[in-house]
Amino acid sequence: MSYVIYINWNKKQGMIHRFTCHHAKKHDRLWNGLPLVDSNGASWWGPYNTYQAAREKADKISFKIYNCSNCNP
Repeated sequence: MSYVIYINWNKKQGMIHRFTCHHAKKHDRLWNGLPLVDSNGASWWGPYNTYQAAREKADKISFKIYNCSNCNP
């Protein structure tokens, strides 16, 4: 299973999602290797092969990164 990180730079928060989460699937341009930054100043990072790898990357960001309550990574 793969994981991705959504980061909203304006709100200074983010969320880890399973790759299969419908929130992540709405932004599938990322998965073909193109970086994705939306009009709200948010970006998607990944995919990461394990939750641990995604969490380690998220922990290096200077604000809180939550787990998605929909997909419960």
